[in-house]
Amino acid sequence: GNIKETNDFLSANVDEETTGSLLIKNSNGLTLGIQDNAYTSFKLLGTTTTIENQQSGTDIAFRTKLGNRFNNALYLDGQSQSVGINNSSPEFDLDITGDFRATGDAVIDGSLTVKGDASYFNVQTLQVQDKNIELGLLDDSTEPDDDTVTSGGITLRSSNGSKDLFWEQGTNSWTSNVNLDLLAS
Repeated sequence: GNIKETNDFLSANVDEETTGSLLIKNSNGLTLGIQDNAYTSFKLLGTTTTIENQQSGTDIAFRTKLGNRFNNALYLDGQSQSVGINNSSPEFDLDITGDFRATGDAVIDGSLTVKGDASYFNVQTLQVQDKNIELGLLDDSTEPDDDTVTSGGITLRSSNGSKDLFWEQGTNSWTSNVNLDLLAS
């Protein structure tokens, strides 16, 4: 057969490198650890590739490097079972730091809270199931006083000038900058 020299083998107890590929031909794959403690396994479960923590409650980080700095781009928190994207301390099941975009449809089976200075809906149709739209609530959902809500209302934008319907405290009435056509019943 082929004669192999000692430098043709990888050592088991010192750092080594190879220019060839390494194929592990079993489903138990590769396990990393310190001394006799296994920490992470890369293996197959059927035809599914898995990365497993072998120590309970430990985390997994997928890191990227920019210059001399590493960033935890994807962080799996073993204690809270949460996922952070660009966030190493996720407080929610999925906790994203930074902007994100979904190019498909989104379905939310629960309440949606949006915090910020503005919300934009670039849609052809906006449907609201509730028959009442509430305006002017404060951050904690409490109702403000009349001083705070004066000049609140609805503005319809137009290049020919906006069409406004506002409530004014001074007159205790709704005012409009255009005529209202009220039909007699």
